[in-house]
Amino acid sequence: MYEYKKLKDKILILKNNKELLTPNKNFLCASTTKMAKSIVNELKKFECLDQYKTPVSFLAFFSSNLIETDKNMIIKKIIEEVFFDNILYRSNKNEELNTLMNKKFNKYITKFRCIFQIDLILIEDLVSGQQKLKTDNLYYYLKGLDNFQITLFYKLMQISKSVILSYSLMNRMFGFLKFKRLINFENDFQSRKWGITAEQKVINLEIQKNIKNFSIFFNNF
Repeated sequence: MYEYKKLKDKILILKNNKELLTPNKNFLCASTTKMAKSIVNELKKFECLDQYKTPVSFLAFFSSNLIETDKNMIIKKIIEEVFFDNILYRSNKNEELNTLMNKKFNKYITKFRCIFQIDLILIEDLVSGQQKLKTDNLYYYLKGLDNFQITLFYKLMQISKSVILSYSLMNRMFGFLKFKRLINFENDFQSRKWGITAEQKVINLEIQKNIKNFSIFFNNF
């Protein structure tokens, strides 16, 4: 029997009247009543944690299990990714692609640059990254996110390889459908020209599944 209860500022998930714990001995929590109801319904139906069958429960479990050192490690990884953000790279051989990428991405790059006062540049050398960047403002923004928000940010960054697009989505500059199109933009461009490989089809399907699950989690915030 799964249910939830409110305890001060937390919403705890219970099984047979006992609080569920994570491996780090944290309570399994929800950030909203809506999320708690979704977790209870998923666990009642499937009786397991599965990233595809029970996406809200799976990501809430990851979030609830985070301790301070985990969160600091995630923040460090996100900041490191800024130096190699996928949408900052341009082809040194394909002007058509560059023009389209500039049209699609530059407004989000500019906004991110202004908000966090980070001097990002576009790069044509695929093995290079940004040079010295002042990331203090980004660090304090990430420190201010709760465990559920930092989990989603991190998961979005992992599949997109873009901190900029992940931030833009988290702040509702566009929705998940556009996010999917943007992170697949270059691959889709190449596929239209040269065809799509079986391997890329598998990758695209996996991305699609993950984005669907992340959107469900986001809608429960």
